[in-house]
Amino acid sequence: LSNLEVYFSDCEKLTQVRWPEEEKDTNDAGTTLSLVIFTNCFNLNQEAFIQQSASKYLILPGVEVPPYFTHRSTASSLTIPLHRSTLSQQSFLDFKACVVVSEETVSHLLFFIDIQVHCRFRDQHGNYFEPDNPRHFSLHQKYNHLIIFDCHFPLNQDCNQVDIEFRLSSIRLKLKGCG
Repeated sequence: LSNLEVYFSDCEKLTQVRWPEEEKDTNDAGTTLSLVIFTNCFNLNQEAFIQQSASKYLILPGVEVPPYFTHRSTASSLTIPLHRSTLSQQSFLDFKACVVVSEETVSHLLFFIDIQVHCRFRDQHGNYFEPDNPRHFSLHQKYNHLIIFDCHFPLNQDCNQVDIEFRLSSIRLKLKGCG
C-alpha cells in the first residue's frame, strides 16, 4: 500500500494509537500514511501520537497548539532563530508545523481548508531570502481541529533566522494559532 489515508471519528474510548512496526522487505518501500484524521476523538493521547506519527498530514481535535511544538504563537506567524551548528550540513529546512483552525460562525459543516506556508530567511546582515514556491495544503475538515503537517524548504546556509507565515484562503475560517 502507498499513500494510505486513515479516518477515525467520534471514538470516545480511544486513548492511544500505535502503528505496528513493519519489517520492510528490501524491495518494498512499505506503507506511507498520507493522511490520518481523528475527528472528535477527544480522549486520544495526542502528544505521544504526534511524536510517533510519520504521516504527511495529521488532524486532531483541539483549540490550541500542543506543548510538543517548542515555538508557538496565537497569531499566524512565527520567528525562529536558526543555529548554524545544527544546520551546517543541511540544504533544506524540514519541520513539522501545526495550525489551529476555527470557524467564525458555527455551522457544523465540513470546510475546504487551503493553507499556504511562506518562509522568509534572514542572514546576519539583515538581508532576506524567500523561496519562490510557498507550500499549499488543502483538506476538507471540520473546524476546531489541529492540522499538523511536514514542511520542506530550501535553506540558505548564511541565514540565522526564519519567519514562517501561515495563510488561510477562506474568510469563514480563522487561524487561532500556529507552531
